Amino acid sequence: MGPWDYGTMGLRDHGTTGLWDYGTTGLRDYETTGLRDHRTNMRDYTKIEAWKLADDLTVAIYERTRGFPREEIYGLTSQLRRASYSVPANIVEGSSRESKKDYLHFLYIARGSLSETQYFIHLARRLGYLSPEEADKLHGQTKHTFGCLHGLIQAVEKEAGKFGKVVAAVTSLLAISLARLIGGPALS
Repeated sequence: MGPWDYGTMGLRDHGTTGLWDYGTTGLRDYETTGLRDHRTNMRDYTKIEAWKLADDLTVAIYERTRGFPREEIYGLTSQLRRASYSVPANIVEGSSRESKKDYLHFLYIARGSLSETQYFIHLARRLGYLSPEEADKLHGQTKHTFGCLHGLIQAVEKEAGKFGKVVAAVTSLLAISLARLIGGPALS
């Protein structure tokens, strides 16, 4: 039996994916890029490891920034929080898209936001808002999240093929450039 199943009963092993389905919710496609329910045509983002790590990082960022100086509430505190929550939010938004190209577009944005988060952690440490231990712990979380997100991007790129990868990268660059050009809020 392959990864596609119209299951109505019983426990099923879906080929080489190692995923199991109790077969009561209809047609499902088990991809490396997240569980997908074809009735709603949406991947289950809660099963995506990169999302879980990014979500945990966001909670840790919120906890650490509570102690930042009050004058930074609209500055570094806000920027660090926005960059961090943009990572899981873009993974979620991408997972709801039908095409691999669109999914990649949002994964690339998530990767950029994770880079911003990493820089803002560095800056907060230099300004003395984070202790070296706190900054090192957050930096470790970002590195782990980067690794997992990189693996997810590679898996989706492989599924999308070379053309889909190029189109998604160009689309992401254009969207970010346009947002910065018109002075709107950054896509982070």
